[in-house]
This record gives sequence, C-alpha cells and structure tokens, in this order.
Amino acid sequence: MPINYDAQIEIRDARNGSWFWIHTHVLRDRSLTNTDKVIYALIASYANQIQTAFPSVTRLAIDAQLSKRHVYRSLKNIEERKYLKISHLK
Repeated sequence: MPINYDAQIEIRDARNGSWFWIHTHVLRDRSLTNTDKVIYALIASYANQIQTAFPSVTRLAIDAQLSKRHVYRSLKNIEERKYLKISHLK
C-alpha cells in the first residue's frame, strides 16, 4: 500500500515513561538528514497525548548536542516535508 505523504502524521503518546512512537516512513525518508531525524525524534519524545510538544530550540540543541543553527535548519526541512507543523508562540 503506498504512503500518503499528505496525510497528517500521528505521534502517539503511548509512553511508559521511556519510549514513544515514530513512523517508520519518517526514519526511512532519504530526503531527511540524520540530524533531521534526530530532531524529529526529540520532538516526538516531548509530545503529549494531543500531539503537541513545546521544547525550545535551545532545549533541542542541548539534547541533540547540536548548534541552534543546525536545529533551525532541521526544523525547516521537517516542516517543509509536512512531518510536523510549527507554530510560533508569542
């Protein structure tokens, strides 16, 4: 069955404190860099039951041991591929 890349991706919060779900087609997407996949996974690790997550760019950079610039670049790539939607809070 082909993958519908336009469909909204569900990040399930079925954690038992130490694990979470990531869709395999995100991990297998060759248009994403390894850094993009790490950032996606970190965001998924912060997601709650209604599929929202609020880690800061600073928090993601610290967790991934990357510069903020790398995080911003990855967020842009991930959002362009519609794997997540970024809302800027005021």
